[in-house]
Amino acid sequence: RSKGKQPKLEGWLTKCGYHINKYLPRYFQLVDNVLLYHSARFKGSVRLVKSIIGTVNQDEKDGIYKFTCQTPGKSLVLGAHDKERLQVWVKKLQEVVLEQKARSVNATPKHARMWTMGTSTTTTQSDHSIRRNSAQDQGGPPRHFQQGFLLKEEPRTKNMRRRLFV
Repeated sequence: RSKGKQPKLEGWLTKCGYHINKYLPRYFQLVDNVLLYHSARFKGSVRLVKSIIGTVNQDEKDGIYKFTCQTPGKSLVLGAHDKERLQVWVKKLQEVVLEQKARSVNATPKHARMWTMGTSTTTTQSDHSIRRNSAQDQGGPPRHFQQGFLLKEEPRTKNMRRRLFV
């Protein structure tokens, strides 16, 4: 399922079942931003986009060290008997999540453009044309001078949506 890509990390962990609260061994592979898990056959995958990786703590009932991996679509409870091995997994997954956040912040889609009105210390040709076309230079209220698509964060869901601003 990894389509020839080399896993960043792979090994055996236990996964707590969703309906039956029992830890079962699964073989996990971290390929790019996808966490794949298998038993004798492929069981599932989780994309680590907008994920939250919890800290390692001990399950008193089973005597196993565990952490949670929460994504918008799925929540996994992963564990191991070795705390150090589990901390390696947590650290690597947190690195991948941070990389994904940095990519999503730095990636500017073609349709996302931002325009500002006002003066700046460094002026370019586009600054001059915007200021020349704005009514603010003549002392009046600002008027409509540009329209385009921007990304706006939805307050309730924290998802980014493309919106037309005029």
